[in-house]
Amino acid sequence: MSKLKAAHKTVYTIVRAAIDTYDENIVVSVGDRIQANKGPEVIINQSTFDVTNLSTADYSVFEFNVNCYSKNYLIAAELADLVYDQCPASDEVYPFESTNWLIDPLDLFMEYSDRDDYQASVLIRLRDAGE
Repeated sequence: MSKLKAAHKTVYTIVRAAIDTYDENIVVSVGDRIQANKGPEVIINQSTFDVTNLSTADYSVFEFNVNCYSKNYLIAAELADLVYDQCPASDEVYPFESTNWLIDPLDLFMEYSDRDDYQASVLIRLRDAGE
């Protein structure tokens, strides 16, 4: 059984909890960035998934890009650090609703573009830990 909804809710909960510890009110959303919004914000996008059983559409591994945007590179980096630090240890089971997850932050980097200003990103992998 696919756990797409559970995976998205889990990542959103982790990211929202991390960003809520920041001093300012930062927008967290799923999908594409609205270019008109040039304030600090965090956008979550699913990047990949892995099917373990095609006959039952059993999706057990999901990866998400969490992109933290700001005109100030220190703010973008701090938001990404907060998200990275909010992830539990990779060997610790994270129960959320009816699914047990193993969560691995895989990548942490920053880049700059004229369109998006500074973008610090965290790549997070969720794996179904089973019962």
